[in-house]
Amino acid sequence: MHLFTDDEKILSKLSEKGNPLERLDAVMNWNIFLPLLSELFSRKDKVISRGGRPHLDYLMMFKVLLLQRLHN
Repeated sequence: MHLFTDDEKILSKLSEKGNPLERLDAVMNWNIFLPLLSELFSRKDKVISRGGRPHLDYLMMFKVLLLQRLHN
């Protein structure tokens, strides 16, 4: 079973048909949100622990929230 090659085929078919996520990514400059997101989620006042799960990418989570909002 070749799961990853199947994913690649599906993604290439979506790209050929005009994937809306790729189009959105092409028009949006996501980097303008990085300073604001970093400021919002900075942990200056809290003790940073050395263990546990690493932080999620703030920009990726912002994109997820935006897509959820757009698609209800």
